[in-house]
Amino acid sequence: TTGKWHSDPYVQVRVGRETRKTAPATKTCNPVWTTDNVLDFIVHSLEQYVQLDVLARDAISADDPLGSARRRPVRRLLEAAAGGGRGPVRLRLEASNSKMRPPADNACLLLQVEW
Repeated sequence: TTGKWHSDPYVQVRVGRETRKTAPATKTCNPVWTTDNVLDFIVHSLEQYVQLDVLARDAISADDPLGSARRRPVRRLLEAAAGGGRGPVRLRLEASNSKMRPPADNACLLLQVEW
């Protein structure tokens, strides 16, 4: 090993009662998902909530939370997207729970929204 800290992060997305995950990005603390990164959801209402959690894959115990984007309705994501429901939305990551150290101030997810 090089002595540098790394992780195998992935994003878990929940819309309503459906949950999907990205593939883990291997050995990085600054992941970018460029393939297999499209997660489609059926939206029944613009008031359905979207929750995004970033976790680190852990082969020995439960996956470790790295941060979460605040839960918000689909409507708010569409309003935030440039181009009337189509475009990027930057979501700041916060601590996933009260026991977790907050992520860095610049920690965020860039979500491409298409409606």
